[in-house]
Amino acid sequence: MANLYKVRTDFEKAMLKELGPLLKGGPWKRSQCALYGRFGDGYQDVFLSVYRDAARTIAELRIKPMALDPILWDILDIAENQC
Repeated sequence: MANLYKVRTDFEKAMLKELGPLLKGGPWKRSQCALYGRFGDGYQDVFLSVYRDAARTIAELRIKPMALDPILWDILDIAENQC
């Protein structure tokens, strides 16, 4: 099991290293295992999950319309976030 853990950890490091140059100059940014960006009237992020105990990797794409932010700020009563 320890060998699989090391292989999967090395895979994650290599994957993130390969992504770096591909993201330069483009709309996507990276923070740890998440890619994110604002596209038109929406916000998108992709969370990459590399499992250490199995040969399994998952990419989860989430899309949020930016129009939802003012509604949330009203609910939470955070007027300073309103533009």
